Amino acid sequence: MRAFVYPRLWLSGWLFGLALLLWFSLTPLPLLLPVAQGDKLEHVLSYAVLAGYAGALFATRHARIAAALGLIALGIVLEWLQGQTSYRFADPYDALANTIGVLLGMAVAMTSLGDTLQWLDARLVRRLR
Repeated sequence: MRAFVYPRLWLSGWLFGLALLLWFSLTPLPLLLPVAQGDKLEHVLSYAVLAGYAGALFATRHARIAAALGLIALGIVLEWLQGQTSYRFADPYDALANTIGVLLGMAVAMTSLGDTLQWLDARLVRRLR
C-alpha cells in the first residue's frame, strides 16, 4: 500500500466498495440508471471507481496489476453467479463493461488523480491535529 497515516481506513473503504459490489450484483432487484444502456454504464462506473481506488491505494505496479486482474476475474465470476440464480441472468457484455471499467479506472489512477487518497489522508491528519 502507499504510505498513509490511516491505512486501515482507506483499505476498509475499498473493501466496503467491494462488499457493495457483491451485494448489488447478487440481489434480486438491481438499481438501474434511467438512461439508455444504464445497466452497462453502471457496470463501467462501478468497476472504474473500484479500480481507480485500488490504483490510488496500492503503491506498486505489481499490486495494481493484481488488483486489476482480480477485479476483472470478479466481474466474470459474478456474471456467472448471476446466471446460476433464478432472478438474474448472465450477460457477457456486462463482463466486458466491467473490464472496460477496470481499465478506465486504472488509467485514471495513473494520472494525478491517483494521489487523491494520499491527499485526503494528509488533509485528515491536519484536520484532526
